[in-house]
Amino acid sequence: MARLEIRPTWRTALSFLASWAVGLAYVGLAVESGADVNVMAALYVLAFFIAPILNLHASLAARLIARAFWFQSALLYSLTGGYALYKFHTGSATLETLEMSWAVVAVATIWAGPIVALAAVGRSGLDATTSYFKPTKFRGAMLASLLFGAADLMALLMYATIHMYDSVRNWPEAAALTSCAVLMGCALFGLFRLKLWGLVVCVG
Repeated sequence: MARLEIRPTWRTALSFLASWAVGLAYVGLAVESGADVNVMAALYVLAFFIAPILNLHASLAARLIARAFWFQSALLYSLTGGYALYKFHTGSATLETLEMSWAVVAVATIWAGPIVALAAVGRSGLDATTSYFKPTKFRGAMLASLLFGAADLMALLMYATIHMYDSVRNWPEAAALTSCAVLMGCALFGLFRLKLWGLVVCVG
């Protein structure tokens, strides 16, 4: 049976607030723009509501998945924000082209929310051990590798989905990305189980 370790601290509350705010911001933007929402987009938004709950789970894997999702989202929108700043710097975009409305606040929330959630949870809960993950050395490095690898896995699946929904002609690229995601998933599974082949596949 799934077990949750409820820790009613301000850090827990802040992670919920930040992550759920991102989900609500996405919903608000979709409603205002009237854009068609596909199943995968809905699942992506739903993940922001599920992530802080996963982080309360007693399983170390669940906590890593929640953090990997926040990290992947933070990285994605940090890169997007950097590109937007570059456009403003080069004059390709101006403040006149940006409608100053609540939508700007929503976009800022989408960027800052995952960062705030990550900062709020910090390293709490990552010291948990399982029957198969008990490294005697380099625990921090292994946890970081698992987190970054899981974030890469999520990115691969996201881009594969975008290619599939974009056009049937993009299915070969989607298949290639999905294959890489499957390989990455197998490598992470092996690494989490402290198997030598998992480390070899990750390095390869």
